Amino acid sequence: MSTKKIRITVILAAVFCALLLGACAPKKNTAVILYTNDTHTYLDGEGMSFASAAALKKELMEKGENVLLVDAGDAAQGTSYGMFDEGKTVIHVMNEAGYDAAAPGNHVFDYGFQGGFELISRARYPYVCCNLYDTFNECTYLEPYVILPAGGKKIAFVGILTPDTKLTGFEDVRMLGASDPEELYSAVQSAINGARADGADYVIAIGHTGVDAEVEPWRSIDIIGKVRGLDAYIDAHSHTVMACEMITDADGKEIPLTQTGTAFANIGKMTIAADGKITTELINGYEKRDEKVAKLETDWVRKVKNDLETKFAFLPFDFALLDPEDPSRRLIRFGEIALGDFVADAYFYDTQKIWNTEADLALLNSGAVKNGIPAGDVSFMSCMDALPYGNELCMIETTGQNILDALEWGAKKIGVIGSDGKEMESSSLLQVSGLTYTIDATIPSTIQTDAEGNWAGPPTGERRVRDVMVYNRHTGAYEPLDPERYYTVSGQAYILEICNSGFNMFKKDTTVLQSGKLVDYTALARYSAAFDKNAEGFPEITSLTGPLSAFPDYGINYEDPEGAGRIHIIRSP
Repeated sequence: MSTKKIRITVILAAVFCALLLGACAPKKNTAVILYTNDTHTYLDGEGMSFASAAALKKELMEKGENVLLVDAGDAAQGTSYGMFDEGKTVIHVMNEAGYDAAAPGNHVFDYGFQGGFELISRARYPYVCCNLYDTFNECTYLEPYVILPAGGKKIAFVGILTPDTKLTGFEDVRMLGASDPEELYSAVQSAINGARADGADYVIAIGHTGVDAEVEPWRSIDIIGKVRGLDAYIDAHSHTVMACEMITDADGKEIPLTQTGTAFANIGKMTIAADGKITTELINGYEKRDEKVAKLETDWVRKVKNDLETKFAFLPFDFALLDPEDPSRRLIRFGEIALGDFVADAYFYDTQKIWNTEADLALLNSGAVKNGIPAGDVSFMSCMDALPYGNELCMIETTGQNILDALEWGAKKIGVIGSDGKEMESSSLLQVSGLTYTIDATIPSTIQTDAEGNWAGPPTGERRVRDVMVYNRHTGAYEPLDPERYYTVSGQAYILEICNSGFNMFKKDTTVLQSGKLVDYTALARYSAAFDKNAEGFPEITSLTGPLSAFPDYGINYEDPEGAGRIHIIRSP
């Protein structure tokens, strides 16, 4: 080869390398923030997963982007894959996926306060929260913010947790904002100011707060409107798909608000350009997977499925939870459904069988049911998917008046239209077993509440709930509820013993008869296994083959999606 040709080859090679290095060199003046929220331990669906987020981060970094990966909460709870080891494997997967920061979601404390913090301690990335307060040490339990470098800039992430998070058993913990929203706004503002004082160039909230009308005044849009100094808000909690909404802050500045939905429907991508402009987009259907993370997910899914998917009963029809015309609408929060009857009946049956004490009725907080049960084989996983929160059960003795008040409390939002023009969800609506009642939604709720939004007294006006009837197993007939009489009630300790979700009426005139490590999904499994066996030798779940069908006129119609008519709702005059 001639000297001239060698020189040309070298020059071309140098140009190629320069171009290649230029393409891969870090873009020092830009930053990309990938974000997830409310992934709820979905690891084995046909869509994306943590392996997708890891691969996307790696791909962008290989292209020279400065990338951070953050989560806005509720990653370690939601399906059997989280409940099986109380979220520990999910946190391990997130560690390997390369998360850089996260905010806690309310459901991390479904494993208890200590369990939630044990999970957080397993993360190799920081969890931040500015409004979970330690009253004993007079400081936040977690650091309110973290500052991370990207694109030659210091980016602060301020963590925010919805004040409707239920924390029990710890006297020294307080949710700032639960009784006074100004406390929440002040905590967020203080964190913003602190991050700025520590040299942050950008301050981004990762808030598990949501935009639903029912969490006003704690919504992300409420918080943005009350503070100054935020550059963007990555939201969660309401499972909203929101690529970008511009919300005006206290200074009149428009702040981008974004949320990915739930269960890896999307992965969010926020770009901070060299000129400081922030844009957001949602990525759907990203097909690449990080091999190491994908293997962790696949191995865990296989282990859980092998242990939990063994068939022990058969269901010939669907126990549906979602409205087929609007899948975002959880029917159990708007009225009676067959699945609600089925779970309440399981509480009624299993608690008295385990504790050998007759119950008069059972109450089910509708918010405890997460998923439906499809027709076909029933396994322990089916039960855990339906009731993934692992609520402990108890049995109490309480007055008919308390039961009446509890039904009234649960019915307070039925038929109430929110600011979005839709009927509000009622997670506190009580599904029932051994009881029937009517809700007149045309009557405004006038329930008295305390400063924290809990039951404080009966309605000052007409009651919405009437015609309450309790089944008498000895006569085989329903009889009017007697406010003066004491009844034995089965249900979640969450509302009957701990009095969460505002059920403060059970703090008086109530005795706990039984309580302990009896979990709702195990009760559901045992009830499912108690039905008569079919020709193949498996218990088959129908209205006529279950143990409660022996009670005459009890009212069971599992085949009807709307249930047996235990709750009658009047929505128009």
